[in-house]
Amino acid sequence: MADKGQAAMREHGGGGNGDAADNLRHLYSSIPSQNRKAPTADARAILRGELIYRGGRHVANVRGDELRRTFDAGRELLRGSLLFHDDVLRLAQGEGARWIVATERESGQVYRIRLDDFWHHSWPYSHPIFGAQHGTDLARFERVREGVPDVVQGALW
Repeated sequence: MADKGQAAMREHGGGGNGDAADNLRHLYSSIPSQNRKAPTADARAILRGELIYRGGRHVANVRGDELRRTFDAGRELLRGSLLFHDDVLRLAQGEGARWIVATERESGQVYRIRLDDFWHHSWPYSHPIFGAQHGTDLARFERVREGVPDVVQGALW
């Protein structure tokens, strides 16, 4: 069974480096499906107000013409690319989103790309558990310093 798991990890780009492909280990693990953190492939994206939910979990927001999400670069990038579920992208596009704005949790760095450019440069990824996704290399995103003050206040005494 270990050989089968290792073959799947190689095929899907994983390797135990903590990237998104490590989720394949769920295929060969004893973790019950209800305890997995990410929504499975049979979950569908739904919109409540400006929040997008998938499998009962909040995964993104649509604010004006922006699809917004946060991500953990150490765990959620696959081969340097940021992935989105296809149904989340289509739902946001149907709600008028023209931009993707993604914030890295730890650093607070904000990245932005036009949704059309994301689709144009993206590559498909079909995860056996989490379903159809598309990813684009984070290097194609524009780095934005939104929400980070340019002036730092020094010590008061």
